[in-house]
Amino acid sequence: MANLVNNNVLVGILENLKDSLYLIQGMIDQENKLSEAYKFYSSPLILESIENANMANTRRQTISVVETIQLNQTLKSLLDEYLKHEYRIYNFALHLHKVQVRTIGSAMST
Repeated sequence: MANLVNNNVLVGILENLKDSLYLIQGMIDQENKLSEAYKFYSSPLILESIENANMANTRRQTISVVETIQLNQTLKSLLDEYLKHEYRIYNFALHLHKVQVRTIGSAMST
């Protein structure tokens, strides 16, 4: 987790694609020359089509796998233990992403 902070990593989160695009804009387009492109790619219609394309097939498969794992308490416990570090890193990265979005937002509004 320290690497994310110490190496000044820009955290993009697929589930928060609009905010991730906003971060990228804030980092590489500080003069707002590409603001129309960012508006287009972060429009609800585009974001919805991206989400639908990414999630349509995998959502059913994921739900099926998760339901199966939850039925087997031994397997669920093993996976929870095995993935606990990944969960911690993901949750920290998600928090860092939110902080970065607020920071970039403040910088862009001044």
